[in-house]
Parts: sequence; structure tokens; C-alpha cells
Amino acid sequence: MENAIQQRFFEKIRQIVPPNYALADELADVLNISKDSVYRRLRGETALSLEEVLVICQHYRITFESLANPDAVTFEFKQINPDLSSFHQYLLRLLVDLKRIKSFDDGEILYAAEDIPVFHHFMHPTLTAFKMFYWMRSIMNVPELEGSRFKPDILSAELIATARDIYETYLQIPSVEIWTEETASSTLKQIEYYWESGLFESTEIALAVCDDFVAELQQLQRLCERGSKNGVPFRFYLNDIMIGNNCILIKAGRSKYTYLSHHSFNFMLTTDFNFSNQTEIWLDGMMQKSMLISGVSEKYRNKFFMQQLQRMEVLRKLMTT
Repeated sequence: MENAIQQRFFEKIRQIVPPNYALADELADVLNISKDSVYRRLRGETALSLEEVLVICQHYRITFESLANPDAVTFEFKQINPDLSSFHQYLLRLLVDLKRIKSFDDGEILYAAEDIPVFHHFMHPTLTAFKMFYWMRSIMNVPELEGSRFKPDILSAELIATARDIYETYLQIPSVEIWTEETASSTLKQIEYYWESGLFESTEIALAVCDDFVAELQQLQRLCERGSKNGVPFRFYLNDIMIGNNCILIKAGRSKYTYLSHHSFNFMLTTDFNFSNQTEIWLDGMMQKSMLISGVSEKYRNKFFMQQLQRMEVLRKLMTT
């Protein structure tokens, strides 16, 4: 590897690790070589072998292609198989990612939300079970759920507990959310679809899902009133422009990485620094064109949540007539 390319390679790594990170120490462990050998590679005195490059790329989740073509942006995604175990692994990976973000003093999540951020669905167990049942039965086509109607105990307590851990962890991370008037529509339509299709085990269960969704919206309204969650900053913006896709920017130390929604609820991830910089510019522009309704703008905040709750009440009346 030519010296200039090798230096660019190490600079890319420095961009995605925290400041004051003991890079040489970790590379010594990753490559199973001495620190002196690492420093010779960092200075460009010794060329990295192809095997060493691949090992480092795997460890820091960067691609070899991005070295050869600076304009290339590579995404990775974790395949979810159509079974309950694979979905649980998806939840556990999400929890690990959130805990990693939380470990940074300056970790932050910026979320442009075409749909309600998944974390909020995991506060109330009946709604949690419904959302997971919907994803697995109607999106993933999990065979174990084929032909089943929804009832809360159809999913394991372990799945519900993992989801709750995800929510509790999200509450501890500073975040920004950008919504539109239609962000809550997808969940509302999912409940309505299951009701009209006879996919609830009973009317009582359908109403319980509605109750949990109302409680979710009310909890969000309280977070917006305070402008914080569990003592960490929470900014909530309302935008008149359709967002078009769920986009999440993670900022942690000097690292930035971006998630884009994939197959309804799954996400693709890129650690490309330039792509994330452009994403941050786009998100900043979205915020400038949005109204901040957390901590301020009480009138508009109450109007927004009242409209969402009224739509839910219309559906509840449909179920009880």
C-alpha cells in the first residue's frame, strides 16, 4: 500500500474513533503485533499487508472500496431472517448500538422521522407486542405467526423486556427528532388495517392497543413540554415538508454515522464520514425550516398532539359502534 494511501486509511480511522483514543494500543491488539510495529505503520515506515488492511476494515466497519474510491459510499445491513430468533437478535443489536452511543459523553441522536421512531413504541407492553407482531407477521412473513390473530401474550416476555431496555436506554441519550403531521399515520393505519381485517383476537385487545398508543403520544407530549427526557436534552421539531425516509445521524466523539430505513423497520448503516457530514447539513436545513415545539411554542405543541389524539379517538369510536 503506497504511503499516501496508507496515511489516508489511518486518517479515516481517526475520524471514526473518539478523541484521545488509544489507537495504537487497540491496533496492537487487533493486529496482534507490538506497539512499535503499529507506530511504524502509522508513520508509513512499514506498509500494511492486505490481510492487515482487511482485519482493520472489519474491526472499524469501513470498506476497502472507500480507500480506492473516495466518492464511494458503502452501506451495511444485518439480514433479518423470517423467524422469532432473528428478530430478537435485531433488537439486541439495536440495544448494543444505543448503549455504545450512551457511553460517549457527547453522544447524540438526530432523527428525521417519516414514521414514529421505533424506541417510543417500546414503553407500553401491549403496543410493543402489537408493533413487533405486525412487523413479523405482515412484513417478515414469519411462519410461526402465519394465520394468527394478535393477542399480547403471543410473543415472549423476553422480547418485550428487550424492547423496554431499548426504550429506557434511548431516554438517556440526548436527541433531536423532526416530525411531520403524518409521522404518526403509519401506526394509526396499521391498527386500523388489523381491525378491519379481523386480525385482533378481540375488540378488547384492539382497544388496549389504542389505549397504549394514546399513552405513547401523551408521554411524548410530556417530554416535549419539559424539553428533556431523564434529564438529558430532547428537541422536537415539526416540519411541513414530507421527509420521505427515516434518517438517523449518530454523533459520538469525532465519529458520525448514518442509518437509513430499509424494508420498513430495518436500517442500513454507513460509517462514511463525508456522507454523514452531508447528512448533518441536510438535517440542519430541515431544522431551520421546522418549528421547535419542545420547551417552547406551547400553543402549536398542544395543537399538534390534540390533532393526533383526535385521529385516534375516531378509530376508537369505529371499534365500539
